[in-house]
Amino acid sequence: MNGKRLTSKLMIFIVFLLSLNTMFILAKSEEIPVEIERNRKVALEYANVIRQNIELLEEKTPIATIHNKPIPKGEFKLRKKILESTREDVKDVEIEALNSVIRDRQKEQLLERLGIAVSEEDVLQEIEFEKRAISILDKDEQHFVKEYISTLGMTEEEYWTKYRPLELKRYLTHVRVQHYVKENRVQYNELDDVEVKIIDEDYKSIFIKIGLETPQNNE
Repeated sequence: MNGKRLTSKLMIFIVFLLSLNTMFILAKSEEIPVEIERNRKVALEYANVIRQNIELLEEKTPIATIHNKPIPKGEFKLRKKILESTREDVKDVEIEALNSVIRDRQKEQLLERLGIAVSEEDVLQEIEFEKRAISILDKDEQHFVKEYISTLGMTEEEYWTKYRPLELKRYLTHVRVQHYVKENRVQYNELDDVEVKIIDEDYKSIFIKIGLETPQNNE
């Protein structure tokens, strides 16, 4: 794998984090330098937002559960901050942020039910692959990876042991669901059959907006 192809993979992943609704396939990026530069800028903007709001990940108090899986208040707030800073096209960032978290929990629940959930070993294997791939990049590409990690406000050790595993579990879960749907030719809507229980009443109005709040939700 050459440097530019790995950079394209990194860009796809970062844009994936910004929005699961919009995947920019950058297959031609290695032929269009302006595209590489534009998406590097997107990546660093994303990293800067994370750095400024990383403490939100420590807010573990749940606002609700989806299939008994908690939605931590900090995770929701961080998704909202990312959307506010990087997605001018989103009309209601609260709805989009909540929907993005719900999609993640729905995917996790699906894979667990099928017995193919992403494991810690899966994540560690991907991390080792990425480290090996980065080691053979040219100097310019390696510099960008270091710049991205630095912009996150982390050391490389912190990035690979604490933060990257969180990103990769979400990414690999998405990829595995997509593979399952394609291979088995099944219809799957991430926002169908959502089993929700609202815990924090301050967030109830957002759930009402997306049509999830019902009397049985809160019994």
